[in-house]
Amino acid sequence: MTQPSPDRAPPCCVVLALQWFSTQPIELTGVLVKCRRDSTLQTKRDWLGRGRSYSQASCAPRAMTTSVDQETRRVVVGGAKGHVEETISGSLLSLYDAYEWRMIPKCTGRYTCKNHDTASFLTPLELLERAGLDCTCFKEYDFSLPGRSDNVRVVSVDGANNIGLISFVKESSSDDPGINPQTRRFVHTLNTQSGFRRKLQAIGITVTDSDITC
Repeated sequence: MTQPSPDRAPPCCVVLALQWFSTQPIELTGVLVKCRRDSTLQTKRDWLGRGRSYSQASCAPRAMTTSVDQETRRVVVGGAKGHVEETISGSLLSLYDAYEWRMIPKCTGRYTCKNHDTASFLTPLELLERAGLDCTCFKEYDFSLPGRSDNVRVVSVDGANNIGLISFVKESSSDDPGINPQTRRFVHTLNTQSGFRRKLQAIGITVTDSDITC
């Protein structure tokens, strides 16, 4: 039987089939792309990592997934125990990631810190610093309110006084000589937009876009 010459061009039907196949949509990790014949895909990691990298201008995605960069990352919280669903990002998300938080039931937008052993002896600014945030960007307010035995410390983390920390100062004393007679602890609460101003106004603290006063 005669062997085909290696220089011989492939049959026309094969060429047409290849041309048709090279223009068909390819779906990878939720990203739909349509590539020309001459496009060259990058490594498998580019497609299976973030689902948004592609080879050259010849492969253009029709849909992009959310970036995982911390500056643009978004997380949805709430949606249970009387909390509305909200999206958090930026400094509040960094704080949310750094510690464990528990929803305060039927108090939307407010979460209490569960890391008592490590967090309760940290001031609000120290708590933020441990979360990797630059504390020089934030102002801490300290309020002594009528009818409350605990002082309240407040730190807004968005520059517009919509979200941040509300911390309650617990002073305890002991007669045991082996224990510090005056121990200060903090009950830290993380507050999203539905909880921050609402709680502060409920305890007699006035909040505007530029200041927090009582």
